[in-house]
Amino acid sequence: MFRSAICRALVAVNQSVVPNVTNRCLGTTAHRLGKVDTRTDDEIDKEIVTYLARTDIDSWQLRKTLQTIHTRDAIPDPNIITAVLKACRHQNDFPLALRFLETVQLKCGPHKKVVWPWLVQQIKPTLDDLGVPTPEEIGYDKPELYLEDVMDM
Repeated sequence: MFRSAICRALVAVNQSVVPNVTNRCLGTTAHRLGKVDTRTDDEIDKEIVTYLARTDIDSWQLRKTLQTIHTRDAIPDPNIITAVLKACRHQNDFPLALRFLETVQLKCGPHKKVVWPWLVQQIKPTLDDLGVPTPEEIGYDKPELYLEDVMDM
């Protein structure tokens, strides 16, 4: 009984004190560390392609770069996709290349029917050269236990 009363008191204290401290710290940190990125999208794309073209890049750096690409609020350009596929081939990481293609396909969002075929058309020579299939070619565009809808038969 005493233990539960102490736990409730600690939770109440944490809920009343911690949010105020956290909000204050985040506000001052963001104010002090906030930087404005003045680079253009083309410069950022060029830096990513140059970084991925390095021969000494390891698996962790490749995955970190892919995370950076995914956090950007844009569909990657075909030259970035090509550079990623070549870096994945250099690492012999076939699953990562397929996962990347799947996530690019998901980033197309509601414009998938227009943007994704264009992207595949642009990167098809690289895909053929590296031997990497598209997600549709290996059946990743449908769920594993996909059955045709009865109403469509």
